Amino acid sequence: MFPMDLKEINIEGISLKSDVVKKIPEEIARDNCLIALQQVNEQIIIATDKIPDITLVEELKFMLGIQLKFFKASRKKIYELINKYYCKQNLDHALKDIKLNKNISQLTVENISDRYKLESSPVVKAANYIIDKAIDERASDLHIEPFQKNVTIRMRIDGIIREYIKVPKNIYPLLCTRIKIMADMDIAEKRMPQDGKIKYIKGNFNYDLRVSTLPTIYGEKIVLRILYRDNKIKDLGMLGFLKKDEEKIKNMLNSDHGLILITGPTARGTKLRYIGHAIF
Repeated sequence: MFPMDLKEINIEGISLKSDVVKKIPEEIARDNCLIALQQVNEQIIIATDKIPDITLVEELKFMLGIQLKFFKASRKKIYELINKYYCKQNLDHALKDIKLNKNISQLTVENISDRYKLESSPVVKAANYIIDKAIDERASDLHIEPFQKNVTIRMRIDGIIREYIKVPKNIYPLLCTRIKIMADMDIAEKRMPQDGKIKYIKGNFNYDLRVSTLPTIYGEKIVLRILYRDNKIKDLGMLGFLKKDEEKIKNMLNSDHGLILITGPTARGTKLRYIGHAIF
């Protein structure tokens, strides 16, 4: 019989074995917020944020062919480990595949668009992994910038730019071309700034990506602005206002004139609503 509660475990800073983590498919890990921590004898230790459904437990037992033991951990920390051991390692494998595949590394501008129709291409996978990671982190911007020896990929999360990974310089032209094809840009034009957009689908959600390229002395810098359409904030009550402040805002919105101005740092989703000529 499954226990009614779970013992808590601290997984912060824990180092895991990739082969143990990958025993559980990424889709199941993400959908159910769980990750395999380690295998002890004939048992796998799994961290989750809540008591798992009995159907899920039986499915995992059948899939893994081994006994399971569940512990409760921070939801945020679990997803941090999922992103670390699935997304980043998948990207690393894709980048290695690009290095090893001489045919891909020798692609030219003339034939690259045809080759990219193959979704199995490691360059396509690498581009998707990077964008997926940015979406999972709820990043507002994705910066891909070439330097003298390598290419730095950074993400703006909650207004703060954080470095994600460095990509070898010799792989970057292919990655850059792939993103430009996705954004319907001119892949032959490298000396002029360009703007484009991507309709991106991840899971059951659609995302709009605004793409800009800017020539630098080391190559083209790419910035992707991610516009979320998954409607996670559904109403004013979910924004955390005090009840009295929420009522004040609703009264303002019901006015037939005036202006509500909401301001904040860049990429914080600030908006302006015009109601008339006065300013509240």
